[in-house]
Amino acid sequence: RVERAAWYVHPDGLGQGEEAGRDQGHNLGGWYAMALLCQMAWNQGDDLFSYDNNRVLRAYEYNAKYNLWNDVPYARHRNASLTYTE
Repeated sequence: RVERAAWYVHPDGLGQGEEAGRDQGHNLGGWYAMALLCQMAWNQGDDLFSYDNNRVLRAYEYNAKYNLWNDVPYARHRNASLTYTE
């Protein structure tokens, strides 16, 4: 689900993934898998890259900015049972 992968879209338009607060190996590994999924869907005629107002691309932009040492906004993520904040 694209909405869960990029779970939060900031007012400036950047999309934040659930793993944004973890090390970049875990964070970018998930986005690598999402790129493969989106490319497979594209090959079958479905455009998940631009789905929901470019939600996936907004998350790629967020990650690119962060890894180029730009400041990005951050929203704390709560786990599914809301028992702790990640």
